[in-house]
Amino acid sequence: MNEKTQTIALTGASGFVGTHILRDLLEKKYTVKTLVRSTSRTKTTHRPDDHSATACDTVVDHDGARQSSCERTPKSRLEASCDNDSTRSIPDSEQERPNPLQTEGHDTKVIEGDLFNNASLEKLVDGASVVIHLVGIIREVPSKGVTFERVHVEGTENLLRAAKKAGVKRWIQMSALGTKDHASSKYHRTKRLAELAVMKSGLDWTIFRPSLIHGPDGEFMLMVKDFFTKGLAKGGMPFVPYFGKGILGGGFGGGAGLVQPVWVEDVAAMFVEAVENKQTIGQIYDVAGADRMSWPQMYEICQKYIAGAKHRPAVGVPSWFAKKVAGIAERVGVTSLPFGKDQVLMAEEDNVANDAELERLDRDLGIKRSGFEEVVKKYGPTMT
Repeated sequence: MNEKTQTIALTGASGFVGTHILRDLLEKKYTVKTLVRSTSRTKTTHRPDDHSATACDTVVDHDGARQSSCERTPKSRLEASCDNDSTRSIPDSEQERPNPLQTEGHDTKVIEGDLFNNASLEKLVDGASVVIHLVGIIREVPSKGVTFERVHVEGTENLLRAAKKAGVKRWIQMSALGTKDHASSKYHRTKRLAELAVMKSGLDWTIFRPSLIHGPDGEFMLMVKDFFTKGLAKGGMPFVPYFGKGILGGGFGGGAGLVQPVWVEDVAAMFVEAVENKQTIGQIYDVAGADRMSWPQMYEICQKYIAGAKHRPAVGVPSWFAKKVAGIAERVGVTSLPFGKDQVLMAEEDNVANDAELERLDRDLGIKRSGFEEVVKKYGPTMT
């Protein structure tokens, strides 16, 4: 690749996955244009985005705009060698991912706006040859206008129109494993509608559907860390919860679905590789890590390696009960509940990829997918 021959328009650049992709793009010497909320220059609130069974999205606020990440002082990284002759780093718990506002001027141009501001979208895609679209939500807040339909479908359609008008040819889309036409959750159904809009756009598209994305700087692993380290006097729980299908939760009439967590660095590497990999054009890829496991098995690995983790059993909370609680919370407008009905529905299902699809992913992208324990044992001790 000739240096700086392409400009990438990146949405969700300050989210969990987006900041890793931004860093990798800059390391590859691409010029990157990022879209951030107009008030981000004075308000920098980090809201990670991976707190569900299929979390892979950038959280948006009430007007559909992503909020910027907070600032921290960068520290050293642990280096992890990969089999593809490249080296990707595992950030420690204090390592801050690139903030688009801080990287402006270093091959990054910040555009203030959101997915529902046509003028800002036109500025974002002007001069860009590739769009990487990551923005999405994992929970709805209808009272504030935050719905799956608006963000996943309308937001994607708005950006597609701007991209086509500007002459952009290449589009790389973040979707989610489990996305299908008649999915049980609105999250997955609207993700599918967004996929269809991209597929009908006439652009050279690639769609990635990751499973649960993990990393020391993502909300899921930070939440798990709290489960195992937070004292009871400070609001911690004596057990680690997951949603079980049975009448009394996991182990009584059926447990939760299986998971296949994928490391955020692997996901970022795939998106960046796809930019110029023509073999990925017109392809949908299921993305998952090397290991399939149950929720209790995943928690056991986390407990083994996260710094300061106490022994706490994994307990299945009955999903029927969780759905009722979430439904009541949604009807009365309570937003403090740490899960929504859709998240319970998704957690009931297996969130794994089949071997044939993963073989195709490995063949086309050429990126080694890391095992969950393989990576957590390296970054877990740094999560202090």
